[in-house]
Amino acid sequence: NIAQGKYVICAHLNQPPAAIQSNAQTIAVDSCYPGPLQAGATSAMLVAAGRENKVDFTLNQVLPVHVRGTISGLPEGRGIGVNLVHRDINADFRGNVPGAVRNNNFDFRVAPGSYMLTADYFEAGKRLTARVPIDAGSADIDNVAVHLEAGFSVSGVVQVVSQSEDSPALPQFGMMLRPEESVNSTSQMKWDSDHRSFTLNEMVAGNYRLQVFPPASFYVKSATLGGQDILNSDETIAPGAGPIVVTLRDDGGSIEGDVVDSSGQSAVAGVMLVQGTRATTVNVPPSGHFKIPNVGPGDYMIYAWDDPTQVQYSVPEWMRRYAGGGLPVSVSSGQNSQVKLTRQQAPE
Repeated sequence: NIAQGKYVICAHLNQPPAAIQSNAQTIAVDSCYPGPLQAGATSAMLVAAGRENKVDFTLNQVLPVHVRGTISGLPEGRGIGVNLVHRDINADFRGNVPGAVRNNNFDFRVAPGSYMLTADYFEAGKRLTARVPIDAGSADIDNVAVHLEAGFSVSGVVQVVSQSEDSPALPQFGMMLRPEESVNSTSQMKWDSDHRSFTLNEMVAGNYRLQVFPPASFYVKSATLGGQDILNSDETIAPGAGPIVVTLRDDGGSIEGDVVDSSGQSAVAGVMLVQGTRATTVNVPPSGHFKIPNVGPGDYMIYAWDDPTQVQYSVPEWMRRYAGGGLPVSVSSGQNSQVKLTRQQAPE
């Protein structure tokens, strides 16, 4: 019951903390087929509909390395746990390596690899955190300094430019900071009553990208952090950063059209509208007809794919090589642009 698609199949040995931190001479490492997780789709295997695959694994044993250090900033007399979390695209699958702090010291025994050392302390509404990247090779790592710090806040405002009203009311809408590191969870966003300003509390320093889901009739014109674009790329957010300024406009146009397959028949597809490194995708029903509303004025490329999840739209070389079936489309304020697309197959 696996959906057709491309997969990397991995085996991971679930070991209790006592086994991980024991004095065993070797430690088991994950095994993946047909290639490592870090390679992503380039090392994935195609699982076709109706086919059965057989994969055997051997979990190799390697010499572990020590990661030792001290932790500071903890309230006196309090204890805390620390973890080494794998830094890759499937960190949740691989779990983490827990460790104990004794007299403010810790000592991990782990397989070589890339990790993030995490520590989190909660008490009576107070949160202290620490994040330290660890690249473990063939030699032990000593004297890692981990300092717990309180989370910080980042403020922001929403600017609205409307054709019809000087100051239109805004319903609450979705917005979040997506962390580059999976260990940095999304912070809590607190809005003011008119949804024109907000505060992100309990932030942990790291790289983030803003995602905005504007209310109906509006599109996102821009989003900046201290003057830097945070909508199209990851930006570092640390104490003192800000403010975030999000600009919404309601002078957009729309794109409407039909999708056909290679034989000219109406086709199910994923229509992708691309401008730079930003993309909007809509699902097209069997009728082949679609409409994308609230599109900011400008020039775009539009594509119809059989599987848009396989499309690397932000990689120019990939697009030049595989995305020859797209069409340029211009959007003007208040206008509806018409297109007819032929569905193309994303490469395996």
